[in-house]
This record gives sequence, structure tokens and C-alpha cells, in this order.
Amino acid sequence: MRYVYGFSRWLIWVGVALFVWQVVVPPMQAQAAQAGEVEELKKRIERLEQGPEGSLFEVLKGIQFSGFIDTTFNYNFAEPKAPRENRLRVFDRPSNTFSINLVEVVLEKKASDLGTAGFRVDFDAGRDVPFFQAAGFEAGNFDIEQAFVTYKAPVGDGLTITFGKFVTLLGAEVIEAPDNFNTSRSFLFGFAIPFTHTGLLLSYPMSEQVELTLGVVNGWDNIDDNNDAKSLMGRISFNVAESFSFAVAGIYGAEQTDRNGPKRWVIDLVSTIKPVPGLILLFNFDYGREDSVPIGVALIDTDWSGFALIASYAFTEQFSLSLRGEFFSDFDGARTGANQDLWEGTLTAAYKWVKGFETRLEFRHDQSNVRSFDRDGRPSKSQDTIAGEFIYRF
Repeated sequence: MRYVYGFSRWLIWVGVALFVWQVVVPPMQAQAAQAGEVEELKKRIERLEQGPEGSLFEVLKGIQFSGFIDTTFNYNFAEPKAPRENRLRVFDRPSNTFSINLVEVVLEKKASDLGTAGFRVDFDAGRDVPFFQAAGFEAGNFDIEQAFVTYKAPVGDGLTITFGKFVTLLGAEVIEAPDNFNTSRSFLFGFAIPFTHTGLLLSYPMSEQVELTLGVVNGWDNIDDNNDAKSLMGRISFNVAESFSFAVAGIYGAEQTDRNGPKRWVIDLVSTIKPVPGLILLFNFDYGREDSVPIGVALIDTDWSGFALIASYAFTEQFSLSLRGEFFSDFDGARTGANQDLWEGTLTAAYKWVKGFETRLEFRHDQSNVRSFDRDGRPSKSQDTIAGEFIYRF
């Protein structure tokens, strides 16, 4: 009996051990494994949020992505014949047509702090591209409008160094439609100043109100220099008050192909006034000169000048009206192809339906003292156009 009792007790302990091994241990192991997996997942999420140093994720984490789509339909009441153009316009040149003006995608990483670097690339496609495309990158309706790197050197309050291709420092209007008050661009934007440059810029805040920018570039609207001389450019801007600011900019250099002697220069003044809430007044003046310009069989010293005033009033957060009046004089025809004085008046109504989506309706009258326009196939001194614009910004 003693052996039977001992053997029975041994069987009971073996049964208990098997029960624990088969029933109790597996759930405990599974729970421990699950807890370990959760902890490992937490660590992975933390590593992803922080981004490993030097990884592609860390680089992409600081990049801002933005852009817009700009489309229009315009109608010329003069009904010009082939090639059916709105004469002396910059971008909205094709008449009586629907147009995909510009699709722009921007990738940017700002150098915001001292000792940091950044970059910006603007990819553009659309009907407007050939009219502002820099020489040396002829790619049809596609362009890299800007491509530059920046470094904010730890000098005083920060010396910003920009190297690459960038838009000009001159002018009151820009290539990007959403950042203008009117649908069409002024004569000054199209004929008085350049669009882009390739070179080096140095920008430094002299004080909280004054900023100075100086640079050396290949010239006007070209990637590769067309001669052996470089052009100098600069701008000094004054933020006098929240309601008043102005800037003086200029460029000087040789711009004619394979000719270093003749120089071209422009002085540009832009002033912004906000006298009352909702009202913005923008004034722009340009004076330019170029020596020994080939016109016909002669070499002529040419001059051009003009001014524009834009008044924009936001009646509500959604609805605004903008009026632009302008005068431009091309004394010798070097900029527009004719010795003429030009006037234009433009009224634009804009409505922002939802965030990012805006529509505009514009009427514009152009006038010249010579017959520079096309009225049903005959030379005319004026033209009138109407345009509807649809913009989505993302």
C-alpha cells in the first residue's frame, strides 16, 4: 500500500505539472509576448517620430509642399484675326480661348535659424511658361522657375546666402497668379523688368525695419550668361510701419549677346500703403535705359519708364475689388517693338468660395498712341478684353 500511495501521489504531481504547462503557461507566455510586441511597437513609433539622424525621413520631415492651379477663359471684343492674340499682353496672350495658364508645385525647406541651410524648387507647367522661361532651359511648356539653396550664416542677426535660380527683386507683380490682385499683368511687369536670374544673393536685416539685398547674376532671364560680363542687382526695403512699406531695387549690367560694352539698367520703386482696414494701395515706378541697342540698321540709346497704381478693397473675407491704372512709355521701341505710349485700366472682382478656391472676373481696356492692336484684322489703337479666372491653391 505504501508503494501504491507514493505512486499515486507522484501521478497527481505529474498531472498538476502537465496542467500548468498546457493550460496556465501558454496564456502567460502569449501575454508576455504581446506586451513585448507592444513595447517594441512603441519604440518603433518613437524612432519614426524623431527620425534617424541623416535619414531620408529626417530630410523629408522639414520640407513644405505647396502650389496652385490657374485656369482662365478670356474674350477680346476686338476679335483679332490669326494668330488671334491679345497684343502686348504678357501671359494672357491667346484670345477667345480656355487656357491652363500655370500649374505650380513648390518644395521648400526654409533656413529659419542661424547656421541652418535650406532650399526651394518651383516646378511649373502650362501655357504661361514660354513667356517667362529663361534662355538655356527651353523645355516647351515645362520650366523650373526657381531652384536655389540657402544658408543662414551666423553673422549678426543672420546673413542669408542664396545660390541658384530665383525670381527677380524688381516689380510689384509676380509670376504666380494667386499672389496678384488682378488676372492680367501690367505693362511694367511684362516690358520694364526681368522675370528671373541665376546667380548669388546676399540678404541682411540692417534693423527691424530695414533689409538690404545685394547680388551678382548672369543677367536677364537666362541660365547661362550670354556674354563675359555679370550683372549687379540689389534692393533695400523699409518696413516703416504696419500700414506703410516701400522698397527700391535696381539692376545694372551688359545684357546683349556677345557684347560686354553696352549696359542695361533699371531703377524700380514699389510702395505699399494700408490706410484703412481692408484697403491696400500699391504703387510701382520703373525707369530703364540701355545703350547701343540694334534697332533697324542703327545703334540707339533707348529709354523706357512707367508707373502703375493698384487699389484693392476687401468688402468681406470672401469678396474684393481691385482696380489698376497704368502708363508706360517706350521711347524708342526697344521694349514693345514700337515707339509708343501705353495706358491701361483694369477692374477685377474676386470671390473666395472656400479655403484655397478663388474665382475672378476681369475687364481691361488697353490704349496706345499708335496702332499696336488688332481689331478684326485691322490695326487699332485700343483693345478691350474680359476674362474669367479659376484658381485653386494647395
